[in-house]
Amino acid sequence: MKTSSTIVAFHIGRGGKFNNAGHKSYCGTKKIGEFVSDLFLNFENYRKVLRKIDNRDNLLQLLQEANELLTTTSYQYLRLHDLGLDLGELIYTDHNDEPVGLTVEQEDGGIGCINQDFDYDTTYTCELGKCDADELKLILSEDEDLITDYLRELGLDVENQYLSNLIEENF
Repeated sequence: MKTSSTIVAFHIGRGGKFNNAGHKSYCGTKKIGEFVSDLFLNFENYRKVLRKIDNRDNLLQLLQEANELLTTTSYQYLRLHDLGLDLGELIYTDHNDEPVGLTVEQEDGGIGCINQDFDYDTTYTCELGKCDADELKLILSEDEDLITDYLRELGLDVENQYLSNLIEENF
């Protein structure tokens, strides 16, 4: 496996000398799925569907609409979408049922973003080869071997050089 395709994780939150917001830290070579333990799975449209069938009258009306669609059209089967009951794809939500920007498909791929409060609590993953110079320096401070292997893979001479200078010059 190429070093450039290694998945690395970062967290943006509070930190640094003055505990300022927007402080980015390196979390290691982890996939986004390793950060979902405190999240919940829901369908993206489940609230809309629940509102539509929240009482018996609405449910009866939906059944009548379904029956009408089946008898007046050439449908061989009825899709939930035709009744406005399409649940959508599986997404992750926080404890308030608010979406955090991550789908199950992204989790399966290992790369994604979890934005819990749209302000100070964001975790994301990306491939090492797509990191900018600042992210590479963060990784360098925690995992020098990973950066050394990556720079060698790019054909850069890492012997007798300061790696942080090499990153600044090439990224």
